[in-house]
Amino acid sequence: MKMQEISMGKATEAILALLRNDVPVAVRRTAVLTGKLPGTILTDDPRQPSWVVIWEAGDGTVYWCGAISPEIVQVVVDRLRQEGEVLIPFWSKADPIVPHLPSDPDFEGSAMDFIVRDTTVDLDQILARLPQELEIRPADLGLFERTYWYEDNVRLAGSAEDYLATARAYYLLRGEEILCEASTGPLIDGVRELGILTHEPYRGRGYATLTCAFLVREMEKAGERPFWNCSTQNLASMTVARKLGFGKEIMFHFVCYKPLS
Repeated sequence: MKMQEISMGKATEAILALLRNDVPVAVRRTAVLTGKLPGTILTDDPRQPSWVVIWEAGDGTVYWCGAISPEIVQVVVDRLRQEGEVLIPFWSKADPIVPHLPSDPDFEGSAMDFIVRDTTVDLDQILARLPQELEIRPADLGLFERTYWYEDNVRLAGSAEDYLATARAYYLLRGEEILCEASTGPLIDGVRELGILTHEPYRGRGYATLTCAFLVREMEKAGERPFWNCSTQNLASMTVARKLGFGKEIMFHFVCYKPLS
């Protein structure tokens, strides 16, 4: 079976023409195609492709377009599992790829895209509840180095300096202790995808809502659109999204295969 890897940012017009527009978490695919996030682009023929697969390295999300067969899917999945986790999303069991998926995935689940935020939800009103002993600070190198996702973010961005130059991140602190981290990936066609983590001893206190409200407010001031995605099992994340006004909820399903190494 023919398979070639294409450099990020070097996809041919024929490859781009084969892509489907309606895909889950589309911002990640665009990030790989434009070279703003690391990933892998595979095809059978760059000039006359019958299929193309785009793999985003951060979450392992796979985007498949064109011809599908059990043989092609198995070979591609095995190839990508040498690099990391492989997560294949689909809107429903009627998706053409579903009958061809490799058997025995390591995990199956569903996730939610929150497409639009209702800007009538007043973020300043939410932030008025910030306790006086806490503060929200933008990322700097010293703070960033102490964050939970530091190593992953540096791996994806290339360096701490590149991460700080392309992402947005704010941290909720008591003194110098980080209680909650809210951050985004790079700006993709005016959109940034959010990530949030409250450190375990401080969960259930509304800190994620406060920190994300601050981050989203700063994004919208700059004319950027926030995008939220999370597993449907992550009820806390969905609750925060809804409190902040995120809506137009679209659920999709996925199967996940762990790395081979």
